[in-house]
Amino acid sequence: MQHGKPQIIRSWNSFFRNVSNPEAYASIIALDLLTANCDRFGNEGNIIITNHNNDRKVFALDFGHCFLSPYWNKDKVRFMQSIPDNDQDPNNYINFFLQKLLQSTNKPLNPLGTIFSGMQNNIFFESGNPFAKIISKIESLKSEDLRMFVNQIPSVWISGDTLQLDTYVNFIEKSKYLVRHLLDKLYELGAFNNSLGGKLEWPTNDINYGIQ
Repeated sequence: MQHGKPQIIRSWNSFFRNVSNPEAYASIIALDLLTANCDRFGNEGNIIITNHNNDRKVFALDFGHCFLSPYWNKDKVRFMQSIPDNDQDPNNYINFFLQKLLQSTNKPLNPLGTIFSGMQNNIFFESGNPFAKIISKIESLKSEDLRMFVNQIPSVWISGDTLQLDTYVNFIEKSKYLVRHLLDKLYELGAFNNSLGGKLEWPTNDINYGIQ
């Protein structure tokens, strides 16, 4: 608006419709829950929809607020180290994280934010759990793959040396088993307008349990 650029005059909900990769909405939400990224759902500047040769695709960008904040400090380390193990009660973490999501949007009539609303309105449950596939992939992440990924982060982005990278890996190794619980809670709380009621159904085959 400040630079005189064209603005979207239709609603975010309709703007998110008719993309060729609608499955990305469930994946984006799951990824943000995995990485404790509280910034996406209410930030209208980190989702992009391209339009090339009449092919509209949605992409997520800007992950600077992953792991609860954009800063590497004692509060962030304390949060990441407090995540429960797979055999521990996840409810305290789930409640804390969901509260952080609500605080980050600060929009009482749209609790989880404009972007979350636009995405969730285009997630449908008639053909089964739309999060099942991405959760299976997330829970199958191996520590060596996570290590290879974080080792590609440019060194100028890292202020905490190897401790920071180790903390990222350890956090995701635990967080990957909590995403389905976070989704269960969001579904239970009515965060998805196209919900069919009841509970989310999760497949039990081809899913690895336990820290790898």
